[in-house]
Amino acid sequence: DGILEAPVFLPSGDALVIASNRGGGFQLWRVALATGEARPLTDGPRGKHAPHVDGEWLYFVDGD
Repeated sequence: DGILEAPVFLPSGDALVIASNRGGGFQLWRVALATGEARPLTDGPRGKHAPHVDGEWLYFVDGD
């Protein structure tokens, strides 16, 4: 399980968003800084992700 792109902090500062292939496919995951709990933000088949935060919006590039 590897992190594929640089993680980004959410504007709240309480979590990171990472692109990882944990669970068998490329997905975006939210990781709480206080607990380390990770939960998926995306699902289904897709290419590599590059997460970005712009103000209050989280967006990603989906492709190989």
